[in-house]
Amino acid sequence: MADFKIKPAAGTGNKLILETEDGTDVLTTSDSGVTLASATLNSPTLVTPALGTPASGVATNITGIPAAQVSGVLPAGVTGGSGLTALGTVASGTIGGNSVVNTSGAITTTGAFTSKGIDDNATSTAMTIDSSGNVTTTNNPRFSAYHSTNGSVTVTYPDPFPFDATVINVGNHFDTSSSNYKFTAPVTGDYYLYFQVIFQGTSTNGWAHFVFSTGTHQGHSTHFNEEFSNASAWKQVILSGMYHMTAGCTVWVKMNTITAYHGGHYCMFCGHLIG
Repeated sequence: MADFKIKPAAGTGNKLILETEDGTDVLTTSDSGVTLASATLNSPTLVTPALGTPASGVATNITGIPAAQVSGVLPAGVTGGSGLTALGTVASGTIGGNSVVNTSGAITTTGAFTSKGIDDNATSTAMTIDSSGNVTTTNNPRFSAYHSTNGSVTVTYPDPFPFDATVINVGNHFDTSSSNYKFTAPVTGDYYLYFQVIFQGTSTNGWAHFVFSTGTHQGHSTHFNEEFSNASAWKQVILSGMYHMTAGCTVWVKMNTITAYHGGHYCMFCGHLIG
């Protein structure tokens, strides 16, 4: 049996209309093609169709979408998406009201950005870069300790130098309690440490050093000798350096016994994580 065909007469404007009993158009032909109204197609194969802009749909099994053509907000369920806005390949545009241009993989801006922060688990700003390129790390471990008595301080060997107050103690890693006076490294890395104090008295072999609970830097010290005839004069001792510390390692200052050290801001023990 030959194929059954319904063919409109030749001529522009002729068309075929299939409709339901109530007069609703289901299929309409025209010179430009066929229009289906309120129709359901079960598993059709469409060859290079121009779909236009669908009003709705589910794209669960669609593959081969060019990344550069994706726009909008990617849901968390999409690989690589966590509610982020898909930018694709940015040739030029605006970010935060500033004109940006992608040149050889580097994005430059014709405007000045305000301070931008890098969040730590989206709960607090861990790093900020301002428009001048200044970088601040809010939570970088650092401390500056001193003795609260602005006067003569007695240090009993071999006890730690009694730094019982701080002006800076980010992360509270320096312990000012009387049984400690130590800094504990919160993470493994390289740290810069600095100690200074002034003292009275005479000494033929005075010394001060950093004492580490672990590692290879135990006993790094500076030695000094009192050569002045005036024992009541105040002299200065300084000890500093960069040291590798493992997480949990403690460090404190030990000095031999001299007549008197001066507290207040005449003595200082400070340090910070370099990297």
